Amino acid sequence: MKRWLSVLALMALSLSVATASALAFVHVFDGLWEFSFRQSSAAALCSETDALANYRAVMDYLSPFSDAPFSLPSLPFSEGGARHFADCKRLFNGVYATGGVSVLLLIPLCLWLSKKQLLNRALRGCGAALTGLSAGIAAVALVAFQPAFTLFHKLFFSNDLWVFSPSSDPIITLLPASFFLLCALVILGTWLAVGVAQLLFGFLSDRRQARKGN
Repeated sequence: MKRWLSVLALMALSLSVATASALAFVHVFDGLWEFSFRQSSAAALCSETDALANYRAVMDYLSPFSDAPFSLPSLPFSEGGARHFADCKRLFNGVYATGGVSVLLLIPLCLWLSKKQLLNRALRGCGAALTGLSAGIAAVALVAFQPAFTLFHKLFFSNDLWVFSPSSDPIITLLPASFFLLCALVILGTWLAVGVAQLLFGFLSDRRQARKGN
């Protein structure tokens, strides 16, 4: 029981830190959006400069360091659209806050697990679970992204404001589905990388300790 509780605790904290780190990458790196925009039909509707300015306005608003009201430089938006981005901002802030707290909790947890000689086993269990979880969700996202996208919004939002109309919220035309898929894959890829690293560290530490014992 103690082993499984330690694995669950380590996994929850690792997921929080990995998700916050991946979200921060998406937040500051425009390359994912630029690639998706250039491959979409929206590229024929407006210049990339104008599109990027509006995209950056959205991302700046979603920053945990911004308290400015939602606005776009050159696109109209509805009240419902602004409310949805406010919901997204609360979600983003929650992810960042949880990730920050998890970093602070990971250090004493790992020290405690090491003292109890449970760290390597916990890392292997957590790494295996994270690897399987991330690979499984990634497979679903690649095969059936639209249903997965809809399910995500139904789980994390309490309304249907995320269903944008291009006529009232044209910003949605600048955010193609491929962009959201790439964002999801970055997050899942970060989970996978953390899981693989934990697996390797756990196995290598066990091997090193076994050599010392011999």
